[in-house]
Amino acid sequence: MASKISTETGVSEPVFLGVSITFIIVTGLFVAMRTWANVRTTNRLLVDDYIAALAVVLLGVTFGVDYKAVKDLTNPYTPIITLNKLAVAIDFLSGAAMIASKAPLLLLYVRIFGIKIWLKICSYMTLAALTVLMLASMIAIGIVCAPPSDGHVTTLFLLRCTLWSEHNGFACGILSLVVDIIILLLPIPIIIKLQLPMHKKIGLFLVFASGLLAIVASSISLHFKYLGLHGKTSDTTTSIFCTNIEWCVAVMVGCVPATSAFWSNIIVNSALYSRLTSVFSAVSFMGSRSTRRTTRSGSSRGAPAQSGESAERITTYKRHWDSDSPLKKSLSQSERGHVTVIPLRDVERRRQ
Repeated sequence: MASKISTETGVSEPVFLGVSITFIIVTGLFVAMRTWANVRTTNRLLVDDYIAALAVVLLGVTFGVDYKAVKDLTNPYTPIITLNKLAVAIDFLSGAAMIASKAPLLLLYVRIFGIKIWLKICSYMTLAALTVLMLASMIAIGIVCAPPSDGHVTTLFLLRCTLWSEHNGFACGILSLVVDIIILLLPIPIIIKLQLPMHKKIGLFLVFASGLLAIVASSISLHFKYLGLHGKTSDTTTSIFCTNIEWCVAVMVGCVPATSAFWSNIIVNSALYSRLTSVFSAVSFMGSRSTRRTTRSGSSRGAPAQSGESAERITTYKRHWDSDSPLKKSLSQSERGHVTVIPLRDVERRRQ
């Protein structure tokens, strides 16, 4: 949300730009895997898929406006009115990005666990409350911080906008954290009651437990907003930076269940994966054969020579087995096909 206007920056421009682009690309890849998995499964795109794609677009635009703001914050000649306009633009973009980042996972819950009425109601109510509160926040900041029509910015106007922005940003941070906690807890009762083996329950829980990453990101972002609210820092850039990363993580977390299905049903069954598995298996097999050959060779060199009596017993056994001897005739056809090694003591016992 719109933050306190300050020229102090804790994150350099190259770091801000590089990390932001990386997160946008990774988030886009997660959404692409989610979309591909759903298309392969249902042969169509669903509402949550469109919202996830919209979230990536909004995050990209928000990062672009934020980068512009970071550059202007480091320029002492930037007019205050320009910073004020950027703050309002960031407020509206951030509100929309926050809604779009949380909505896909809530809608996914409705689609997967919709048979549970209580979860369906909780998901819709959480999404509705988030949307209403964020829209109210955006409208309030837009009214309070809208630049004057004559372009003349007074000190009183700046103080009022700054005060509203600080409190609004902190309140939105709390709302984001609460929503992340709700998203994490919603599927747990259903997973526990599923009639599945324990290891599958644990695996399914770990898929949805990726929401812990969103909670960590929200907590870090809220921490910086708390510091700004209480005047312990005026580092606007770090606060904006952490907030945007928080939303990227939220979008990626919303794609994890579908990404898991993408890996299990598409990647694992693909020809490329089969070829790679065959290559690694062949390399492993050749390595194990080489190790066994080396070990066997060393054992042969280090073993004492056979005594004359042992060699004679082996030769006698081989002659009786290769010929049409009573020993061989005494074995049934099935025994001949399954017996590969017969100790010499058993041979002598059979001959007797």
